[in-house]
Amino acid sequence: MKIILVIFLIFFNIPCFSKESLIQERITFFKKSEKSLTKISKLLITKNYQEIINEAQFINDWSILIPSFFPEGTQATMTNDSDASSDIWMNFDDFTKKAKETEYYSLQIINSALNNNFDGVKIALKKTSASCTSCHRSFRN
Repeated sequence: MKIILVIFLIFFNIPCFSKESLIQERITFFKKSEKSLTKISKLLITKNYQEIINEAQFINDWSILIPSFFPEGTQATMTNDSDASSDIWMNFDDFTKKAKETEYYSLQIINSALNNNFDGVKIALKKTSASCTSCHRSFRN
């Protein structure tokens, strides 16, 4: 009987653990993305385009993955660290659209940096930051 209970507990706790792991991982990626935006702003002063590309590439890669890091059941609760509003799942198409905007604008940072286009990087950085802010206003508790 004890073995059945242990197997039962393990089986039904694994999904909770994996959801909590996913939440922690996405929090880490969002924090890294925020740091990358700040770093790009500082790198722009020195026109370090290669490092700008590296940071923007992280943001771009992350923005592509964002929707996959929000399976149902990973919204904010009293027992996790998530700030995800349940509005994400009620408006998942809009949520995905906002992630695509970040993907698009971060790619504009990369393309501008590849061409040593200071003004292009600056404009794309503002638009990337604005797309992040827009999503947070709509979908973050």
